[in-house]
Amino acid sequence: MAKTKEDREFLLGKELRDEEALARLKQHRLQRYNFTLGLVSGLLASCVVIVMLFAFHPGSVSDTVINDIETSFQSAEDRLGADIEQVLEETAPEEIKSLLEGIGSKTGQPANNSRPLSCKASESDRFDCWPHHYMASETLCQARNCCWNPNPSTQGVPYCFYPDDYVSYTVTHVSDSVSPPGMTATLARETASPYPSDVLQLQLDVTYETYNRLHVKV
Repeated sequence: MAKTKEDREFLLGKELRDEEALARLKQHRLQRYNFTLGLVSGLLASCVVIVMLFAFHPGSVSDTVINDIETSFQSAEDRLGADIEQVLEETAPEEIKSLLEGIGSKTGQPANNSRPLSCKASESDRFDCWPHHYMASETLCQARNCCWNPNPSTQGVPYCFYPDDYVSYTVTHVSDSVSPPGMTATLARETASPYPSDVLQLQLDVTYETYNRLHVKV
């Protein structure tokens, strides 16, 4: 069924908003990168000075100076973390929300951020929804429609994880191959993910190279 002019204009507007949001996110990443690069360069220069002082004048560096430098390092690290968190909290949620609103035009289904989440998965079964662990926050996690628990009982458990009923890919077709020996499977998804540019269909190729080794290609 042909789309009306209004439908085409609506979809075009969605795509333009997605592109603008992605451009703003890239700009924020570049700003954080430049800030981090400048900070690291300054810290490296300080390290070089300290090493030279130790090498040529071992007695000229007192414990007080060393403690002051360590405090400066910690303070710089804290400021960097606070600045990154502030930038993400203030700007990223709205941009991510804009991206989520545009997902429906690509998949045919809107991203549903209002449904109640099922977050009862055991800690061993939690799949990380925000791999950038040091940048995770409740606001950004919820923008991806994921569960948030910053106090797991075991170290290494993700703070932001997918809900129990998260729908990923399903196997729609499997075929065996003789030369080379193995199989090919088709994976498809029918619902929108929390991310832009969904890949709706994947092909999984498995080759039996030896009795003890598989070659898996997606």
